[in-house]
Order: sequence, then structure tokens, then C-alpha cells
Amino acid sequence: MDNFYGRPEGRMIYVDDQFSQAILICHFLFPSEAVTKVFEEKIRLKGIRRFRIIIRRHHRIPIVPEKLQAIAPTKKELEDRSETTVELTSKLSGYYNKDNKLQPELIDKLIKCSTTHYEDFSACADGEGCDLYLDYWVNEATKLAFQYYFGEAAGESEELNKAKSALNLFQAFQILLTLNNYQVNEATKIELYQSNSLYLNETIPTPASHERITLIKECELSKYDVNEGLYVKSLSDGEHQLLHTIGLCLLYRHESAIFLLDEPETHLNPNWRASYISTLRAALEADESTSKVMREVLLTSHSPFIISDCRKENVLVFKKDDSNKVTCERPEFETFGASVNAITMKVFGQTETIGDYAMNTITDLRQRLEAGEDPDLLIKEAGKKLGDSVEKVIFVNQALNKKEGR
Repeated sequence: MDNFYGRPEGRMIYVDDQFSQAILICHFLFPSEAVTKVFEEKIRLKGIRRFRIIIRRHHRIPIVPEKLQAIAPTKKELEDRSETTVELTSKLSGYYNKDNKLQPELIDKLIKCSTTHYEDFSACADGEGCDLYLDYWVNEATKLAFQYYFGEAAGESEELNKAKSALNLFQAFQILLTLNNYQVNEATKIELYQSNSLYLNETIPTPASHERITLIKECELSKYDVNEGLYVKSLSDGEHQLLHTIGLCLLYRHESAIFLLDEPETHLNPNWRASYISTLRAALEADESTSKVMREVLLTSHSPFIISDCRKENVLVFKKDDSNKVTCERPEFETFGASVNAITMKVFGQTETIGDYAMNTITDLRQRLEAGEDPDLLIKEAGKKLGDSVEKVIFVNQALNKKEGR
């Protein structure tokens, strides 16, 4: 705990839904043309109005035995909780130098950027610590404050500066939100690292709201065509998913990285599914400088729209046989620009273009046709019951042929 952990130790990051609000805040505090284009055109978001950060500064964890032995505390010190435990956010606060000037660290910077803040000592029974409330009303002054404390000047372009600054702020949030995992003990970590189970998420304890170190709350957005502000939580599942996945790629668009996206289109409407790859490309190719950055995207999907925007040399089709053996191969046809129906049939093995229940209706009509019922009546019934589809056209043609005695 002696080392300052104001930045993530490694480059690997797993971004779950608790990061969604942090991603939005970072982008709207450092808005760039690339971000504005995606968020305005797709979701009609103008920006962020306000948000609150709560940091609980009274959770203590024991100092590990090896560290405690190195300190060699006296018996009296061992009885003192402050000597044998450490408050989790203590290393994220600055200090005053010999000239009594504050040398700010992460939490101090967030306080300096806030519109207002206060400390609630009633949350801690023994009086050792408090809940820190930071409220932000987002205006130009707020953005300038964040620019001063979290801004990065890469020097190449204004777009690059804003991208680096947004990522710098996101990494600060990453540190604070990662502290919410403080309850995961060593035994659980070992189980996670060594387990082959598919149910690992159930192994990690989810702390209750009052037990979390960091909370981002009351994040209110402004949206075109909506007079009142709306909370992030009120966005649809599809809007959440698009903001989360594309927002993440926008944050790291200037970084050499591999993006692992697991079915990022599952909650999107058909229009957004069809445009997902083009939106992703627009996010990663925001300006000329991003073309020099080495990035790869590994994406799993069951959507023919996604595959239709990918060259066949970039597509792998996984199959499982009756013995559960999994194999993968590249498609034998050009997937880029192929129709959704062609991909559905050739890649996913789905020969019908309609649902099973509707297909059963056509099968029933066909059986009645073969049993000798009047073709004209069956065609009329099909017209009433069924919408337009290839399967309906095929049945009508079969009925007409039957009528003409072919």
C-alpha cells in the first residue's frame, strides 16, 4: 500500500455495466467531434447535465502479515486499529508540502472540480472516516476544471488531446470503481483463477450499495426532442449497449489495443444492428492519427447484419457436432455485402426466413392442399393469415400449379 495506485497497474480491463455512467461522463466532459457524431446521430444525446459521486472513506482492510512484520509494530501499536489496518482511499488523497501547499491526488482533484461537496460523518459509527459527496453541475466552468486537473496535452491535434484527457479521467474512475471489489478475499481469488466453471460471476460477491467504496449516482442527461432531463438508468437496453460498447472503443481509439466484444448487438434494434460495424469503424477511425494505431477487434455475433459488413477472411464460423466437438472454418462464400437471407441460410443453417410458428401455418396449408382442398380458398386464407414472405409466395405458386393441374 506504500505505492501510489492512482493509475491502473495493467492494460487489461473488463468493463461491465458499472462503468457505463463513467464512460458517458468522460466523453461529455471532454467532447470531441468523433464522440458528438456517434452520440448525437444515434441516440440524440446533447450532453450531461449533472452527476454525483459518493466516495466512502471509512472502509478499512487489514495490512497483510508480511507487511505488518516489516513494520515491526509494538504490542501497543498492534492493539491500535489505525496501525494494523489501512483505509482504502487513503493513498488517493494528496498531502501538504513544507510550504503548506496541497499536492493534490485523485480525490483532491475531483473535489476541486466539483460544484459543491460535503462530508457525512454520520455514516461511520466510530467517527473514523466519512462519506464524501461530490456534486457536479456540468457547464463550461466544470469542463475547464476537469481540463485543468485531468487534461492531457499530446500536442498533435485537439481531437487527440481530448481523447487522451477522457481516457485519463476514465482511468481515475477505473481505480475508484475497482475498489468496490475489496471484499473479494484471497480464497475467492484463487478459486476464480483456477476454476473452469461457467458460473464465475456467481462466485464474485456483489457489495450492497452502502458497502461500495465508489458510487456514481443521479447522472442526468439532456436529449434532443426531450424537454426534461433524463437519468442514464431510464435509457433503453439498446441505448445502454450502444453507449457502453461504442463508448468504450471511443475511449481507447488512440491506444494500441485488442477489443473483445461478446455479442454487442443483442439488444439493438434492426437499424442499429445493420449500422453497428459502420458505427464501430467511425469510432475507431475518428481522425487521421487513429489510422497509425494498431488495433484489433474480436467480436462474437449471431447477427447476419454484422457478418454482412465483414470480409470472409475476417469471419470464422463455429460449429458443434453431435458429440459436442467444436470446429471452426472460414465461409466458402464472400460474406461482405451478402444478403441477410443468404447469410442466415449458409452460415447459420436456417433455411426458412420466417419463424417456426408461422412456418407451421404454411405447412398446415400445404398439407390441406395435398389432401384435395380448394386451392383458391387456401390462397385466400394464406392472404388473410400471412404477411409477405418467400415461403408464402412458394405456397401460392404451389396452389396455383395444383389448380391448373400441373
